[in-house]
Amino acid sequence: MAAAVKHSLPADGRAERWREHRENRRAGYIDAAVRALEEFGPEATMEQIAAVAGVAKPKLYRYFADRADLVNAVGDRCGREVAHRLGAVANPVLSLRATVAAGLDAFLRFVEENPNTVRFLLNSVGSTNGQNVIIDQGRMIAGLLVPLMNAGDSPSDAAEPLAHAMIGSILGATDWWLLQSPDAQMPRPRLVEHLTTVVVGAAQGVMAGLDPDCPLISLLA
Repeated sequence: MAAAVKHSLPADGRAERWREHRENRRAGYIDAAVRALEEFGPEATMEQIAAVAGVAKPKLYRYFADRADLVNAVGDRCGREVAHRLGAVANPVLSLRATVAAGLDAFLRFVEENPNTVRFLLNSVGSTNGQNVIIDQGRMIAGLLVPLMNAGDSPSDAAEPLAHAMIGSILGATDWWLLQSPDAQMPRPRLVEHLTTVVVGAAQGVMAGLDPDCPLISLLA
């Protein structure tokens, strides 16, 4: 008896096309959420977000489980944008002081351009673990700083608390900055100058013999 010939069926691309369609629609709704937040403020409702997106509110819930899920999505979008901006100004030939200043300026420029979105994220809880999205991302960044602060010959148990303290000081100053009235708000370059002093001073307290004005690549060698 002849063996049955097995014919492989062509892969059904419909599922992949539907997945891409959903991802594109979800990305579009995240864009609409950011526009609504900047237009209506950090308390923008799902109705207002839906109106900016040009859809009925129930349609949003096909792409986001609830408002907390939207918080996560907006936080992820902003986190990627900030990371991109930080990467664009990173330069190992700059000094630690110049690197910190450039990074702070890139971050605060993003805040300056998206004040209501940042206020929304600072005051909202996401759905992943019931924690604030920005604080969660701050913890991750602090964790990346600890090995750098312990890169010298004398690792310090102060590195971890100080790394988190530095991130906390930046977020606290950002929150304060956003609460100032436009006519009284400190200019961004001045705030960058103050926060650079805080961060570099903390780093010098942990890394013995640190020269914050030598090229960063020399510190990491």
